Amino acid sequence: MTSEGSAAYVERLERAREELVSRGLEAAVITRPENIFFLTGYRAAGIAAATAKLHALLLPAEGEPSMLVRSLERRTSEAMVSVDRLVYDDAEDPFALLAERMAEIVRGPGAPVGVELQRISAYRLQRLLDRLDESGSGVLPVDVSGLIEAHSLILGTPEIASMRRAAQVSAAGLRTGLAASGPGVAAADVVGQVQAAMYAAGQTDFEKSFVALWSGPHGGLMHDTRLDRTLASGDVATVEVMGVDNHYIACAQATVPVGNAPDGFAAVQDLVHSLHDAARAAVRPGARAGDVFAAASRIYEQETGTPYFRRAGDRWASRRSVWTSSRATTRSFRSALRC
Repeated sequence: MTSEGSAAYVERLERAREELVSRGLEAAVITRPENIFFLTGYRAAGIAAATAKLHALLLPAEGEPSMLVRSLERRTSEAMVSVDRLVYDDAEDPFALLAERMAEIVRGPGAPVGVELQRISAYRLQRLLDRLDESGSGVLPVDVSGLIEAHSLILGTPEIASMRRAAQVSAAGLRTGLAASGPGVAAADVVGQVQAAMYAAGQTDFEKSFVALWSGPHGGLMHDTRLDRTLASGDVATVEVMGVDNHYIACAQATVPVGNAPDGFAAVQDLVHSLHDAARAAVRPGARAGDVFAAASRIYEQETGTPYFRRAGDRWASRRSVWTSSRATTRSFRSALRC
């Protein structure tokens, strides 16, 4: 890690501590891998969260943070992060290890400690609380979902550069996928060409990269994952890609006719373009995510007589992945998001 990069993480940790103090919290247990990456630069956080019994960053309001790490990732963590590491073998109990460290930093039973309730399973939370009770340091869990995101949504110059590079990767993949989607072409071949194009365009990471293709007479079976179909004339094909640069993601999606366009396709395409243009025009500093949805939905309702059936605004980009929050429709876009 460069000294410049280390300084950025030190500043982020300090801002997070200040937020804990302002909320009257003695510590926070950060379990969302995107937030662990934002605070420490640990690129393995996503895989660690999926494969470990518990992967977490313990952030005290005062003092140095500690990160739980499987012994399998000992060298990885040493190479990537500068925070203290609590290393455990798979046969050990990471919940007890975290509870032991937490007992050293909280004032006593009933201490308010932040927990990302949206990003920790009920099983893991209960295991942690049980271990704390057993140690005599039972805490009062307080939901801090969104605390770190409030800071990470404000993009600095390096983050904007990564988003732009990720967008270039996505554009290369999307162009390739649309061009390859022809009659008689295997869906798996299209996806393979898209992935090759994205890495050739400079994609840096494999964990969050995504390529999907759905096709069929009515657009195929959306969100089905099989690729054993061959595209046929008259199909409608949708290509979706997510390009990655330093764990920052840019998404792109487009739908095209395969061979001969089915009846009514051109009219639907014109409507979608109108929705897109209205939504894009509504994205500006100070606008709320719900405002963007409403701008597009008005166009749809004028044409069809019913509100748009898909909801936009509850899910919007938060650096390396999509942040889901019922509060997203009330949040404002910030000037730093203009990229």
